[in-house]
Amino acid sequence: MNSPANTETLISPVHTCVPGRARFKVAGLKFNKQLTQGLVRGLRGSSTIKAVRGNPNNGSLLVHFHPETVWSKIMDQIAQVLAEAKNKSSSAHDRTAPSTDLTYHRFSAKRSLQVVESSLSHGITEEEAQRRLDIYGPEYLAPS
Repeated sequence: MNSPANTETLISPVHTCVPGRARFKVAGLKFNKQLTQGLVRGLRGSSTIKAVRGNPNNGSLLVHFHPETVWSKIMDQIAQVLAEAKNKSSSAHDRTAPSTDLTYHRFSAKRSLQVVESSLSHGITEEEAQRRLDIYGPEYLAPS
């Protein structure tokens, strides 16, 4: 388990006003599909968590949990699973998986297509597009 100071730097509560529902920003989650999926899988096994959805586009987790549970306990669970997921991710790293330290603007077209698991000639299938929409939600630009 992480210390409170370390937990706060890794995980920040964004919205915790609704009992049994909280949104957290998680360091390292943004643009990291592999870590997002590992974190979601790890949290789904918890007896206090009803549902969890990760969004690597904005680096957040939406967690539905039993209303009698204090959200800071959920934050501790996220920190524990995050540490486990990061250890697994670093030991079995897929070379094509996006990571938070990549400089995407320097990629060749070929490398960019590898990272997003697509093809120049065929793109992605409708099924894959729907799967990604289900995982990441719709794309949008934030108003400036």
